[in-house]
Amino acid sequence: MSEATYDFDFRPDYWEPAADPITELTRNVKGQLRRVMISETVSGRAEESEVHPDLLPDELDDPNLLGHLHPWFMGGEYLPDYLPGELEIARIVLESTTMDVVSIRARPEGKHIHYRVLDEYPEQGPLVVLDGPTTSERPLTFCELVRLIDNIKPHPNAWLDTGGESYVEFIRNNNTNSYSDLDRMAHFVTLDSTLYPQLYELFEERAQQWLAKKKAERRQV
Repeated sequence: MSEATYDFDFRPDYWEPAADPITELTRNVKGQLRRVMISETVSGRAEESEVHPDLLPDELDDPNLLGHLHPWFMGGEYLPDYLPGELEIARIVLESTTMDVVSIRARPEGKHIHYRVLDEYPEQGPLVVLDGPTTSERPLTFCELVRLIDNIKPHPNAWLDTGGESYVEFIRNNNTNSYSDLDRMAHFVTLDSTLYPQLYELFEERAQQWLAKKKAERRQV
């Protein structure tokens, strides 16, 4: 898919109930794999016939409830709590040991929508910072969301040298060395959104462009 096929003018209504009941059920669930588990179970794609009620809330009382199964089940569960009226409009997911998640959220306040970007380690100081506008009068178009994501930068206090890259670029490059499996690293960072259905595809295209560039550089060594 080329970028010319994307509907960059698409603008969702953040607080309109989702047409798909499964999407409505999972849109603010913190845990990345718990979202998948709920979706696959409710849709009938999983072997299980129902989800335990303790796993359905957006936020778990014990974020490590499923961590004994696999560390990835902790991914997203340690994100800060939602503010009143706040919802997640997109997330950045890392294929790290505990599947770390960065949440992009929106909340109405007066005549504006306020945005914030959160990681799972607030007690250590933020790992990310939004280097751009943090409010809008209307929900973001797809183009504006992509621009916002590109303006998410590694927090200068958390990293030694960011080189001015976006967080997505920095994380992928910072975790890649001359011995890395480039095909795996191309998907070390993925984007997900229940409101912007083309977000994953756009960043998948960028990942493939990164992969082609890195393979070309490796052949030249």
